[in-house]
Amino acid sequence: GIREAVKQSAEKEKNSLLVLDDVTASLKDNEIQHILRELIFNRRHYRLSIIILVQSYNSMPLGIRKTLTNVLMYKPRNKKETTAIFEELIALPREEAEDVMRFVFDRPYAFKF
Repeated sequence: GIREAVKQSAEKEKNSLLVLDDVTASLKDNEIQHILRELIFNRRHYRLSIIILVQSYNSMPLGIRKTLTNVLMYKPRNKKETTAIFEELIALPREEAEDVMRFVFDRPYAFKF
């Protein structure tokens, strides 16, 4: 599986990149979440970078979202998603965070990293 391939590459002092595209339905499986969290928590030892592409921030399980180190995002689709992003990612008072969001997303295809 992926875990074994990543470990073998690390043993050979090679880096790995794991790209997960639109897999949020699979992330509802506890076993898959467990494996992914193990890869995330040990990514430096495994010489592993992970990119997870999702349509909606809230579609990822909270346990996975809490392990994220960088987030590139486009304008949130709804208030629930915006609230989750404020609470989990933006370490500013709500009013300041809203000002930042308005500034960043002032035109189509704008994004925040």
